[in-house]
Amino acid sequence: ELEGHLMASGINNVRKSVYLNNNGFDFKLTARNFEMSRNVTYGDKSNSVYHSYLRLPKSAQGNGLTKKMFQSLYKQYEAGNIKRINVTANIDVGGYAWAKYGFSATNRSDVIDIIRRSNNDKWASKALRKVNYHYKRYGNDTPFPMLRLTKIEGGKKELLNTFWSGTIDLSNKKEREWFVNYLFK
Repeated sequence: ELEGHLMASGINNVRKSVYLNNNGFDFKLTARNFEMSRNVTYGDKSNSVYHSYLRLPKSAQGNGLTKKMFQSLYKQYEAGNIKRINVTANIDVGGYAWAKYGFSATNRSDVIDIIRRSNNDKWASKALRKVNYHYKRYGNDTPFPMLRLTKIEGGKKELLNTFWSGTIDLSNKKEREWFVNYLFK
């Protein structure tokens, strides 16, 4: 299914590689102007996957390919009993896209840096209030739901071209429902 989505978007001759390790495996797809890497870890308490890298050709961006790919992967994650998905949001649209999927930033400093770099004082002021409230209420070690920053006017612009580490806990009913609803809408 995943490779069919790639071919439909003009990404052909995809090479697949899987590297086994002590805790799981690394999975990589590559083609001209395309690369996707995932690291799956099986643990004593739960299984997780790290979306380590995704590069799409410009011609394949903006047409829903990433969502279709993610839908295919999610079905595999369910079958593999994956309970947590981790990401590093960066490059162009990742900071905004992962936030819309419902990922939460794992490092408070990443969120504060995004706010400090903003030239939009109105957005930054509202964002800082939301962030400070969250960490005061839940503690500094509790991931911050980046979706909250997308809902502030100008949020998309402010989250594009940002860097942050994120996670989504699929064993958390609320997080999973938001994620699945967004993924399959």
